[in-house]
Amino acid sequence: MFQRWLEGAVDDPARGYTGADFAEHIRTEHSTFRWLMGPMLAVAGFEIVTAEFSGSVYGAYTGSTPPSVVGGLAGSRSGESAT
Repeated sequence: MFQRWLEGAVDDPARGYTGADFAEHIRTEHSTFRWLMGPMLAVAGFEIVTAEFSGSVYGAYTGSTPPSVVGGLAGSRSGESAT
């Protein structure tokens, strides 16, 4: 997978990510894999409304939270605690 990603890089950094940019990303960014992102969002209380992927690397998620989760977050931000 990484080889295809690197081969798709541009030579001119003014036009996009270069092979060196991608290599740096792989070494340092610790990206979350698709198989893990969905469950992480669900455990955090989000409902995934849409998940769209471009190629095998980029993904965009749209999510929502149930009113009970939103209310719980609002209470925790105001310093209130549940008893």
